[in-house]
Amino acid sequence: MPKFDVTKLNVAIERQLEVTKNPRHRFLLQAYSRHRYLEVAGRYEEIFAADMMAMEPSYHFSQGGNDMVLKGQDQVKSLYRFWAETNQSIFLLKMRRSPSQTISSHPLSMSTSRSQARGSKRRN
Repeated sequence: MPKFDVTKLNVAIERQLEVTKNPRHRFLLQAYSRHRYLEVAGRYEEIFAADMMAMEPSYHFSQGGNDMVLKGQDQVKSLYRFWAETNQSIFLLKMRRSPSQTISSHPLSMSTSRSQARGSKRRN
């Protein structure tokens, strides 16, 4: 399995920032990049700063036919705390882009890996 390089986690975001001119869009991309780096570093408490998260976040997860909703900062923070305390800040997942191309060890943060999140916290 290829070794994951955490310094390359946000390369796509950085490329998008190079061509994004709208200040609001730039802010959102920068916040998303910072959020991802804080997640994988296990520094979840910093994600709860006023400029990083909604006052009443709503996380929606769906995986393997099971749905889960977390509402409010207390519930969301307890999930981040659990992931940090159990070294689950980075998830690796095999993804298939096309029939001929497989990505092994694609890093996905909470977000992107553990399930699909919707609402005030959206990850794809």
